[in-house]
Amino acid sequence: MRILQLKAARGCGMFNSRACPVLTNCVFNGNTASVEGGAMRNDDDSHPIVSNGILWDDNPDEIVQSKDSLTTMNYSTIMGGWPDAGNIDADPLVVDMGAYEFQPTACPWDCGGDNDGNVGINDFLELLANWGPCP
Repeated sequence: MRILQLKAARGCGMFNSRACPVLTNCVFNGNTASVEGGAMRNDDDSHPIVSNGILWDDNPDEIVQSKDSLTTMNYSTIMGGWPDAGNIDADPLVVDMGAYEFQPTACPWDCGGDNDGNVGINDFLELLANWGPCP
């Protein structure tokens, strides 16, 4: 799922109210909210779960949630970071978000030092070395 370059007051990419969506392999990019929640706003006991997503360059912020909501983000690239498991705050180096077209040097996908645009065993070993220790 790709949610790109939308405009709204709040929760531009997704506004959840009493909702518990599960999103996998999603991209929120370039969305602009005039008040808050460029990518996502979660209200009224919402509990979205996002895995393997990219939330990048949404304005004025990526995610805003009310006190009674809980957003779970795992193994995702999030501008500004997020405290759940496996998330990174690093430019995904995307050439075209709409087409999932990455630059040849985009880590972690091709970070094994060869920068050949192909993901091989060296790329996975480099990714694991930089992932950090398990808690």
